[in-house]
Amino acid sequence: MPHFFEKVSGETVQFSLENSKHIIGALRMNVGEKLNVCDDGTEYECELVDVQKDSAKAKVLRSYKNENEPSVNVTLFQC
Repeated sequence: MPHFFEKVSGETVQFSLENSKHIIGALRMNVGEKLNVCDDGTEYECELVDVQKDSAKAKVLRSYKNENEPSVNVTLFQC
């Protein structure tokens, strides 16, 4: 299942222009197909509900905490 990083607002996801073009053009996804969206450590299983020429929108089916995130925060500095 394809995976995207996008902001989730309520029960819908409006994909950015870049992600929309990838969903529509490269992946050739249509209404009714499922994908995963990650937003601030929470995973959302979503279903596409609207696919236009350069925009895509999905509804959230379920959400769950992402168990793949590390339990500690790491800050990297470059010298």
